[in-house]
Amino acid sequence: MFAEAYEFQYRNHKSGEMLGEPWEKEHLYTFKDKHHRKYIVVVEEYGYSFFAIKFHLRKDRNNPKKYELLTGYHDPARVIRTCVDIMIDLYQKNPYSSFGFKGSNSIGEANINTKRFRIYRQVMEFFFSLERFFHFYDTKNSAYLLINKDNPL
Repeated sequence: MFAEAYEFQYRNHKSGEMLGEPWEKEHLYTFKDKHHRKYIVVVEEYGYSFFAIKFHLRKDRNNPKKYELLTGYHDPARVIRTCVDIMIDLYQKNPYSSFGFKGSNSIGEANINTKRFRIYRQVMEFFFSLERFFHFYDTKNSAYLLINKDNPL
């Protein structure tokens, strides 16, 4: 089901320090789906090689609820797999990489154990081995951490 991904491009990064943000850098990736709709993947880089992953449709970039919206395009597997491929690319470039994300609640859905969180959890358990990563999650807040066992800190 999560076999295919879209081709993604690294666009740029911003310094968090200059913007007064808690992250060190914010990396931007983009990709287009099969109908040429554009997506933005935001990767916040924190200390100790920790990366937080977020994604949304480009057309929703100014919407404060951009992470809560459902597209209705019936293509979540390929979109999620593209984000996984970005994570794998980061890991290949930095073998100490750890990751985190939140399975945002859809509009009208409670924040506890969201539908997105349940799907993301299954995907992470499939693509990121227990041999290389500790898998921590908080169903109450729909949050997930992949902590790299090789990271010395």
